[in-house]
Amino acid sequence: MLNLEKLVRSLEASAADPSIDAVIFALPPGVLLLAATVLQAEDQSSFEEALEKQSQIVVETLTTFARQDASGKPLIIVLQPGVIRFFPGQRERLRKELLQAGIPTYMSLEHAANAMGKFLQYHRFNQQSAGDS
Repeated sequence: MLNLEKLVRSLEASAADPSIDAVIFALPPGVLLLAATVLQAEDQSSFEEALEKQSQIVVETLTTFARQDASGKPLIIVLQPGVIRFFPGQRERLRKELLQAGIPTYMSLEHAANAMGKFLQYHRFNQQSAGDS
């Protein structure tokens, strides 16, 4: 089973660091697949059911963290596959659920970095415009 307490503690530690402005978490598909395999053996359920249950637990954990984190820093999720790929359809379902929860979610680190860059450019522009007035 996935150790969600360690995940939350690592997110909290990152968010508490004053030199960090946003927490970007790359959710590795292999972790979810391994946790689902363990859950499947424990529950005697199908792999698809175990994966869906494990994915839902992770979404709920990330959503709770994003809403309750005292730092107020944004949580950004990246669903980038590596050597291990997401189960078919899983990545899209996770993205949809996280976006519905108000958590920015990207399919690659490059897309997340580009979005953060544009966000910063926009705010710098607004600050400069306000200073010119």
